[in-house]
Amino acid sequence: MTRSLSLGTSNEKLLLMTPGPTEVSGRVIRAMMRPAIHHNDPRFVKLFDETEELLQKIFRTQNHVVLFPGSGRVGMEASILSLVEPGDKVLNVISGVFSRWFRDIVKRHGGYSVELNFDWGKSVDTDKIAEALEADRDIRAVTVVHSETSTGALNPVQEIGRIVERHEAVLIADTISSMGGVDIPVDDWKIDACITAPQKCLGGLIGLSIVSVGEKAWERMAKRKTPADSYAFDLYKWKQSWFPKEKGGLLIKGRRSFPVLPPTHVTYALNEACKEALEEGLEKRFRRHTIASKATCEALKAMGLEIYPDESITAPGVTVLKTPQGVDDANVRRTMQNDFQVMVAGGMEELSGKTIRIGHMANTAEKSCILRTIYALGHALNLNGHRSDVDEGLNRVLEVFKEA
Repeated sequence: MTRSLSLGTSNEKLLLMTPGPTEVSGRVIRAMMRPAIHHNDPRFVKLFDETEELLQKIFRTQNHVVLFPGSGRVGMEASILSLVEPGDKVLNVISGVFSRWFRDIVKRHGGYSVELNFDWGKSVDTDKIAEALEADRDIRAVTVVHSETSTGALNPVQEIGRIVERHEAVLIADTISSMGGVDIPVDDWKIDACITAPQKCLGGLIGLSIVSVGEKAWERMAKRKTPADSYAFDLYKWKQSWFPKEKGGLLIKGRRSFPVLPPTHVTYALNEACKEALEEGLEKRFRRHTIASKATCEALKAMGLEIYPDESITAPGVTVLKTPQGVDDANVRRTMQNDFQVMVAGGMEELSGKTIRIGHMANTAEKSCILRTIYALGHALNLNGHRSDVDEGLNRVLEVFKEA
């Protein structure tokens, strides 16, 4: 069994099995292989508009989708500074590192964080969210992370959206490591600001922030008493300056102009990645991620390893395992990369040294990638003094894919 697999020699391309960035297709790479183009060139403007429309299909939304230079975290910050004024109360649903960053961003921009903390790797209690909103009608926004990349847990954003809809608060959701890997019907889930980035389940490259903005959020921005404390990341400028009037824009200067210049070639790459996703078919793509997640979890258990989050809420794009007792996770990851040409990620903050994170996103949510990763991980553990049955893990991957 194991002899038939590539061992990942030094001559082989490094396989990115991190939870972002992830591998991209040849089509996406080729989409960037073009001369420099001006951002106001009609050809690029047409492609930029088309990219928004493609993203609306993936987001399953009629809302505007704003594309601007940055990353997922920049999208988080832009959403907060655009929707939260100094002194505004924000209910921060905290269940991991990334959801805690929401809290930190709120505080940095003068908001008042109402923290609702839950055990990491466990499902958040939506009843407590409802109770918090009922107890304090002054809460202006709720933040939540859908796929908490630090723990590998998926949070019930749909239920949270139904709760928040009954209040004046807006729902700001981080779907950075899940959009494109699982169905997220933004309009049905009542997400007012939905944030993602290209370099994860969408299969694009780092360099863009993506935020869908609903009417409730636009109205909140329009009624601000104080200006947003950023010029470049004020999302309302896109409604004022970019979106055509026939699509709900204001065009206060009478013509369309980018509030901040987009990275042209990264946009070409994202456009191609979106086309790939839609050509594959979203349902098929979501199922592929679910199978990859299950195969990874089952293989790890077959090798005697423990999954960090509750298995009922494992995320489709990232699997987080507990580092075995007495094992140095950095050495394991180093062995995987140097000896087997597979790169995974370590734990974050409190989980540093305690977990290993495996991404299976977009092009890596495939049987061959999962097999190669399990092979590398199993042998790296063995080489670092922790006995692991590699064949059991590999066989379990094959069984899960066959059963699917």
